[in-house]
Amino acid sequence: MQFVKARLIPHAPRSGPENMALDEYLVSWHRRTGRPVFRLYAWNPPAISLGRYQKIECVDRDACRADGVDIVRRITGGSAIFHDRELTYSLVCTADDLNQRPTTIPEYYEIINRFLIVFYRWLGFRAIYAKDSADARAGAGQHAAFCFSSNEKYDIMINGKKIGGNAQRRIGKVVLQHGSIPLFIDRERIARYFRGAMDGARFTSLAEITGRDPDIAMKTRLLAESFSETTGMRLYQEDITLDEMVAINSLMNKKYLDSRWTLGGRAEDNEIPAAGMAR
Repeated sequence: MQFVKARLIPHAPRSGPENMALDEYLVSWHRRTGRPVFRLYAWNPPAISLGRYQKIECVDRDACRADGVDIVRRITGGSAIFHDRELTYSLVCTADDLNQRPTTIPEYYEIINRFLIVFYRWLGFRAIYAKDSADARAGAGQHAAFCFSSNEKYDIMINGKKIGGNAQRRIGKVVLQHGSIPLFIDRERIARYFRGAMDGARFTSLAEITGRDPDIAMKTRLLAESFSETTGMRLYQEDITLDEMVAINSLMNKKYLDSRWTLGGRAEDNEIPAAGMAR
C-alpha cells in the first residue's frame, strides 16, 4: 500500500458553528494544498446539527434555547444529530488519497467507514455494516428526523443496534465526511429536543456497551491509529494556525451564525468563493 501524507488536527472542543465552519474550511484547504486532512473534535456547548436539506421544524427550538443547545446546519446530508458526549471526526480527501477508485456515495461510505469497523473491533466489539445485520435489514429504509433512529447500508451496528452516524458531501473530486461516535446517550434529552417519534431501542453508545465511562484520550488515539491503518495515510499533527482561524471565523460569522442558513439552508449570497460549497 502506498502511504499518503495527511494532516491530523488534534481533538479539541468547539462550538457548533465553529465546528461546521472549520469542516467546510478544510475543503478549501485541501483544494489549495492537495493534502487530505483528518480531524477529531468535540462540541461545547452541546449542539444539534441538521442535515443540509432537513427542515428545522423537526427540532423544538424553544427547548434548545432554554437549555443552551446550539442548532447548526451541516453542508452534508442526512438527518439531525444531538452532539453532546461524543467523539466526532471529519475527513477531507479524494479517491486518490484513499488508494481506491470509489465513484458513488455508497462506495465512499463502504471504503471510508472501514476505519470505524476496525476501531470498534479493536475495542473488542463485533461491529458490522447494517447491510450485514438482520436487525438493521428489517428496519431498512425507515428514515427519522433523529439520525440514530434510522439506518442505511453502511451504518455501523453493534449487538443489533446502530452506533453513531456519518454524513458526506462530494464537491468535485473532494469528499467531506464527518461522523459521530457516541460515548454516552441521554434519551430523555433527545426526546425533549426532537419532535416526532424516536425509537430509543434502535441505537446505542460506548457507555451502554461497556457499562462504564469511556476513556476519551485512549479512544481518540485508537481512532487515529485505525484510520491510518485502514486508509494507508500517515498522520502528521498540525494544529489550526492563527491565520486559519481568521478565515474560519469569517466563514462562521457570514454563514453558520446566519439564521438564513440555519433555518432554511439558504446562504448563497454569503458563500466564501474559495470554499465553493453550498449550491
